[in-house]
Amino acid sequence: MKNFFSVMFLLTMISLLSFDLPPSQAADKTIEVTLAEITKKAESGDAPYQCRLGKMYYDGFGVLKDYKKAAEWYEKSALQGYENAQYNLGLMYLNGEGVTKDIKKAFELIEKVALQGNAFAQDTLGTLYCEGKCVAKDYKKAFELFQKAALQGNAGAQYNLGALYYNGEGVARNIQKAFELFEKAALQGDAGAQNKLGIMYYTGEGVAKNIPKAFEWFEKVALHGNAKDQYNIAVLYYNVGNSKKAFELFEKAAMQANADAQYSLGIIYLNGYGLAKDVKKAFELIEKSACQGNVSAQVDLSILYHHGESIAHDFRKSFEWCEKAAMQGNAQAQVILGKMYYNGEGVAKDYKKAYAFFHVSAMAGDKQSANLRDLMLKKMSNDEVREALELSKKIIEEINKNNKTHN
Repeated sequence: MKNFFSVMFLLTMISLLSFDLPPSQAADKTIEVTLAEITKKAESGDAPYQCRLGKMYYDGFGVLKDYKKAAEWYEKSALQGYENAQYNLGLMYLNGEGVTKDIKKAFELIEKVALQGNAFAQDTLGTLYCEGKCVAKDYKKAFELFQKAALQGNAGAQYNLGALYYNGEGVARNIQKAFELFEKAALQGDAGAQNKLGIMYYTGEGVAKNIPKAFEWFEKVALHGNAKDQYNIAVLYYNVGNSKKAFELFEKAAMQANADAQYSLGIIYLNGYGLAKDVKKAFELIEKSACQGNVSAQVDLSILYHHGESIAHDFRKSFEWCEKAAMQGNAQAQVILGKMYYNGEGVAKDYKKAYAFFHVSAMAGDKQSANLRDLMLKKMSNDEVREALELSKKIIEEINKNNKTHN
């Protein structure tokens, strides 16, 4: 939570909130003290106040946000054995915030707190075992840690334990048990658990299928404000015919620069699905999505430039966007790019490159590309075909390299 205070207020009283060791950062009980008093107590060696001051610097609460200072105060407190500070410092080492990233050091600190019975540390440590970070992947060990934390009512651990039961990792697969744990976490407001619960009600897995109930949970997930979740839920609303609700969530996610939502919203405006058609608005949204690397948006943006819808014809820009999508492995873009090389649209006419892109797309199973490639044999010599085939190999290598980079 971010809080902003006037200079006058900073010179008077800062009321610190109560924290319950959330997964991101831990803190202590509510107390009203001045910033000067907190600093004085921290400088005198008071471990809880050192941790509190570190938390203030971490959040930018009453002071300018400063991860380096946060880490320094957490370390002072942690060296005195203060549990919250050890956990917070461990998270900073884990994420490389204010300190050089050191997963081994993070593990040691978080493990130390987990051994003291701290549920959040147990949950985090379990996650590290699941991911195999700085320690061999061990689902059974993760299960033990999640179970300990879950028994203390930790929502994150309940969700993670549910995931292990759901996937049968570290324990025999048990969908019913998974559902029960997801429900416990969901009732505490855990977004991941709420989403999973919604999906289970939607599909009827582990519980009787109940679409209205599913969307009750999806609504709760959307309220958390995560753009990816809002997009996914918008798709589900669209699939059940609720275009109004879908539009609302697509718009919310798009406002947060979610590329998939921007593209979907652009297509809605482009075709007038459930609202007035607006090609100009569609172009703006599709362009934003394309600039973030959305391949489908890049293809459609190329087509818009090619056809001159809402914008002037621009074969050069059409070619550029098509090439971006083609080099990410999009078969449709490869066909269009082949045609542009064949016709000399936005680029110099080049039969060998046209053949190469048709061939690449055909190799991926596109029948239209195969037909266009074979028709070109009448216009090319055997040497030109050999050169085009060599070029297609280089294109495939480049596409594979690009896909590895994006993944």
